[in-house]
Amino acid sequence: MALACGPDLLIADEPTTALDATVQRQILRLIQELVAERGMALVLISHDLGVIAQNVDRMLVMYGGSVVESGPTAEVFASMGHPYTRGLFAARPHLGRPLVPGQRLPTIAGTVPELADLPAGCPFAGRCPWTQPRCHTERPDATRLAHGQHEVRCLRPEAIAAGAPRHDRHAPLLDVRDVHRAYRLPRERLFAPPPLVHALNGVSFEIVAGRSLGIVGESGSGKSTLARIVMALDAPTAGSVRLLGQDLHALAPEALRAARRDFQMVFQDPYGSLDPRQTISRIVAEPLQAQGQTSRAEQRERAAETLAQVGLRPGDGDKYPHEFSGGQRQRIAIARALVTRPRLIVADEPVSALDVSVQAQVLNLLQDLRERLGLSYLLISHDLAVVQHLCDEVAVLYQGRIVERGAPAALFSDAQHPYTRALVDAVPEALPAHRAAMV
Repeated sequence: MALACGPDLLIADEPTTALDATVQRQILRLIQELVAERGMALVLISHDLGVIAQNVDRMLVMYGGSVVESGPTAEVFASMGHPYTRGLFAARPHLGRPLVPGQRLPTIAGTVPELADLPAGCPFAGRCPWTQPRCHTERPDATRLAHGQHEVRCLRPEAIAAGAPRHDRHAPLLDVRDVHRAYRLPRERLFAPPPLVHALNGVSFEIVAGRSLGIVGESGSGKSTLARIVMALDAPTAGSVRLLGQDLHALAPEALRAARRDFQMVFQDPYGSLDPRQTISRIVAEPLQAQGQTSRAEQRERAAETLAQVGLRPGDGDKYPHEFSGGQRQRIAIARALVTRPRLIVADEPVSALDVSVQAQVLNLLQDLRERLGLSYLLISHDLAVVQHLCDEVAVLYQGRIVERGAPAALFSDAQHPYTRALVDAVPEALPAHRAAMV
């Protein structure tokens, strides 16, 4: 059918996708013979890098509606200069490559952006493991690599093609530096200066992409104040909070609103954080509405997709919060945080109001989402076991200061600071034989 009119160009769109290996080889060989015999040009569209490598002279790699890498096939495969191309190649199973039992294939974090909602800078910046701050604001031009006709749309293609280390060794996703927060109290005397209460005193930490940090401490230690400052809901008295290199508290209101797509929050109370007068679809789509970059129809579609991601039915979007259990409401709150496809989620006591069985379901969901979407978490909790389950690192906050920090298992088993030891000792064990003495 395709050859009936004697075309000069043959476009083959995934011609062998559903075929087994031997039939695939026969079809590809036939296509090559026909192209050579009739002197046609061939455009071969495929997601199979092996098919591309063996059957075309030049190749294009597309992402977000744009060509991100192009050139002679051999040159592109020899020195992949775009992170997306490298991610595709790494994710492909290779016959003969030795695998450790249980080893998982590398994946590309996150999801493909909507063409109607592309970011201002590089369209791949939100998923790229080599991201730098300027990647989120500058649209890269095509750069020709030193050899041949190989072109890449990236701000640092030569370094990536040469195997440069990923950004997570250099540029953190979130960088909190020397943050202080003091609140004024009522004056005790008419002309006396108002006394200050210092909620945070020089708090510093960083989170790299794909990693999670837990903040633990008793009530009044400054955990929720820290969460509000990281979310730019409160301003620090001193210090800075940088997300992807941008100081959140130095941004203009419009720039901060745009930046919020990269960081969202899950609140403690699944009952109080959802508006009882709105449908679930409107609640989940609220961050998209605040961004103002998508139509109502697109917002509803994205909300339905996100509800499915957290284990709810798309039809649940037409219901109201009172029709759901506590665990389901927290899933809705998580969906609302996910709908903008953020890089960082700040979770303030996300399971403290849930019973044990529902708590386990929500924790497993958060773990699955992190692995599937490449999320980072800043988890605020008083529950040490929850933090140990979900986080790569833990920081102990006491009277507004981080007094100890480290890997959860090592820190909790060999705490050095007296306050950390007191927190660990205060945790009740579900073993009557291990009944602790009351202090």
